[in-house]
Amino acid sequence: MITRKSDVENSFWNLSIEEACHTFAVGPKGFEDSEVARRLKQKWSQYFKNNTNTSIFILFISQFKSPITILLIVAAILSAGLGDISDNLIILCIITVSSLPGFWQEKGAVNTVNEHQK
Repeated sequence: MITRKSDVENSFWNLSIEEACHTFAVGPKGFEDSEVARRLKQKWSQYFKNNTNTSIFILFISQFKSPITILLIVAAILSAGLGDISDNLIILCIITVSSLPGFWQEKGAVNTVNEHQK
């Protein structure tokens, strides 16, 4: 009889049906749907947290965390500091236009996840 968990994990295929059922606390026909749902919720719920509090502002700001976008923001700040307003506006327009598709896609994904969690 196998007694250590590591032994079970390494040689579960050698168990008889009765030993496997006892070790993994399951019946010979497998888990009932309710037991599967309970175990999934117990084990995996920490990985699927409900983010219904995600605001549109946070989603938009999160688009500006890539290194290239940060570099462009620094360039826009330097350009504004040097008094070159036209270059500053062009850089800011590029940053905004490049971030909008990612924002809309992420917003749609969050809305879809929230709808399916209800």
